[in-house]
Amino acid sequence: MKEKKQYQKGFCIICKNKTVSFEKGVICSLTNLLPDFDKECNKFEVDKKRITEKTDEFKKGIKLKYTKLENKKFWTDPDTSFYIERFSLKNNNRNLSKGGVNMKFYRNKFSILNHSLVFIGIFLMIVYGNIKHNHGWDLQSFNMIFLIVFSLIGIIYISYNYFNDEDYVISIHENYINLNGEKIYWNCILDYVIIEGKNEDKVILCTSLDGIKKIDMKRFDNSAFEIASIIEKNIKYFTT
Repeated sequence: MKEKKQYQKGFCIICKNKTVSFEKGVICSLTNLLPDFDKECNKFEVDKKRITEKTDEFKKGIKLKYTKLENKKFWTDPDTSFYIERFSLKNNNRNLSKGGVNMKFYRNKFSILNHSLVFIGIFLMIVYGNIKHNHGWDLQSFNMIFLIVFSLIGIIYISYNYFNDEDYVISIHENYINLNGEKIYWNCILDYVIIEGKNEDKVILCTSLDGIKKIDMKRFDNSAFEIASIIEKNIKYFTT
């Protein structure tokens, strides 16, 4: 059974009647069932070759783009399947209602608060410097122009980030992960990689139907390793 499901990744080059079901993922449009490879297909070479080519291309692209990062872990590498054991989230059980939401990832509002405090701190230091050194408060002076421009940039930046932050942009469902309204079915994820670095904390997905998808976790309360454990658990649930 595992050998059959290994190639149910959404390419279906052999069968041209594929369609996407909300509940089941990629199914046959003639029967509304998951493809029965034992009955309909004699060979898997075409599908297997396409999957291998796409995952290899994905790995090469990641290694070229992130050359300075040594800690690049691909899910399909033999020694990488350890996220579930080492990294788990609280209440992360497979107790799912049909089509129900299992988990939501919320934006971290503290990052906006930290940026606000930095802007306010710099603003107060500039004002204090002006007072201490008896700089003029003429609106045409360099100090005042800089202070006004800096204040406007700070207000615009903080306001934009605050009012454009949704409550959550990632939700985990029974059959798919929802990335800001875009559904990616578990059985269409071919590979993923965790990217960690000084300014990097993301999971990049290689999918058969939706191309490359990035999940940037820098502004969330959870890490890339944590969401990787959820992704791996669901991929294994639907492909084993």
